Order: sequence, then C-alpha cells, then structure tokens
Amino acid sequence: MAVELPTYINEMDPKNPDGKDPIAEGDNHIRNMKQAIKNTFPNVEGEVTSTHEELSELSGLARLPDAPQAEGSMIYSKSGKWVETTDISINDSSGVVTLKTPQVDMTGNLSVAGELDVGSFTVNGAPVFTFGDGLELDGTEVKMSGNYSGTFTAGNVIALSDERKKESIETAPADVIGAIRGTEWVWKDSGKKGSGVIAQELEAAGLEHLVYEGSDGVKGVNYNGLLAYVIEELKALRAAYERDCK
Repeated sequence: MAVELPTYINEMDPKNPDGKDPIAEGDNHIRNMKQAIKNTFPNVEGEVTSTHEELSELSGLARLPDAPQAEGSMIYSKSGKWVETTDISINDSSGVVTLKTPQVDMTGNLSVAGELDVGSFTVNGAPVFTFGDGLELDGTEVKMSGNYSGTFTAGNVIALSDERKKESIETAPADVIGAIRGTEWVWKDSGKKGSGVIAQELEAAGLEHLVYEGSDGVKGVNYNGLLAYVIEELKALRAAYERDCK
C-alpha cells in the first residue's frame, strides 16, 4: 500500500502498515507518524507529567487564548479539582485572576500566592468572615475605620488618647452641656427605642468636631468626646456647691 500521510494522530490507521508493505518504506511511515504527533501537540516543549485522569479532565474545557487579557473557563488546583466558570478573567502578564461574578463555587483546596481581596467568604455554606461598613482585614486582624452601621459589642473599647499624639491641648469649656439635650427616640428602620444626643444639635452648639458624616450623608457622634465637657461641667458644679456650703 502507499505510505500513510496523516496530518494529525486521529487520521492514523492502526492497521497500517500491513505485513505486505516493503521494508524500505518503514522510515517514511515513522517520519509521518512523528510529524502527525508534532502537529497534534504543537505547543508541547517539555516533559508532560499529568496522569491520564488529569488529562481526561480537560475534555470539554476551553483552552485559554494567547491574548494578554484572556477569558478562561477553569482554574486548576493541586488537589485535582476544577473550578468551572465562564466569569473568570486572567491577566497572563501579571498573573491576576479576577472573578467577574458575585459567587463562584469550588471544591478542593484553594492556594493563593500574593493578595486575595474578598468581600465575603463561606465554607460549606457557613460564613467565615464578611467585610464592609468600615471593617477591613489587616493580616490576621480585623480593623474598623470610617463608618460602621449596626450593633458593636465588646468587653472594652479603647480610644487612642496618647498625649504624644496631640498638640494645642486646652481645658474644655464648662458651659457647653447646657446647650445640648439628652434625648430619647425610636429608630425608623428597626422601630427600636434609642437614647443619646442629636448630631445636628451638637453642630448648632459648636461641637461639630464631634460629628462624623458618612458617604451616604448620615451623621454620627463621637460620644467619647462628650466626656470632656461633662467632666468640666461636673467640676464647675462641684466648685459652686463647695462655695455655697462655706
């Protein structure tokens, strides 16, 4: 028979060459087989160590194109599990992987070299940590900054008050407390009762430095700062009482 001329592996006939072919054509058969293998795997330039099970997992998954910003359909972990999604953007030059969907489900182990920014993280459906409203993860510590909405419970809350961090220190005036009210109210969102002071009334009394306004325009109050005026007011009342008692 004529020498087989396959372009790719799937075009090779395992029945060829038959026993009647001239021995002199053997080298041509071998050369054509080698060329078909190279045509089928044009980008293989080194040792392939994947097992047949791992190679079988590739069936039906898209190959990442050569463009610098590529759209992929899988991430492979060392555990042998696949994350299958079309909402993954991979930057070949920086190695940055971006999930363009709010949720990606995966099995196996996730190993990250570098930084991983996560809004929320769950294991087996149970939330491990969530961030937002002024909370951020710094290493292994969760830190609070900016504005936080909700109920915060702690055994002790320590406010920074080191003299070495301050300048222009003066005694607070003792006639400020009379200009503000202690009030009670009902929260519109929850219907629960609350008590304290009103941020706008503190601003009107000249205590705008104790008022904080969030990006949504909602105002809050630094209640620790009010203690300075309460202390000086109490000291003034005590001094007046002691004078009257003489």
